[in-house]
Amino acid sequence: MEAFCQGMRLENADKGLKVTTIQPGDCKTELSQLTTDEEARKEFAQPSQSRELWLDPQDVAGAVLYAVSAPNHVGINEVLIEPRGAPA
Repeated sequence: MEAFCQGMRLENADKGLKVTTIQPGDCKTELSQLTTDEEARKEFAQPSQSRELWLDPQDVAGAVLYAVSAPNHVGINEVLIEPRGAPA
C-alpha cells in the first residue's frame, strides 16, 4: 500500500493532489470482538484500559484532521500513530 501511495504522490504532484497514509496502532474499538476467529480474538484482545497501550478512535481522527487541514503547500505523506507504551 505504501508503494502504491508513493506512486500516486509522484504521478499527481503537479496536479495539486495530496496522498497521505495513516497507519494507526492498536485502537480501542469493538472491532476485535466481532471476529469469529477465536485465535485472533485471544491475540488481539484488549484487556487493559491503560492509556499507554491503546489509542482512542478520536486520536486517529485527530491525525486525519491534521493531515487534511495542512496548508496547500504542505504534504503530509505518512502518519504513524501508536500508543506510547505499545510493544514494538
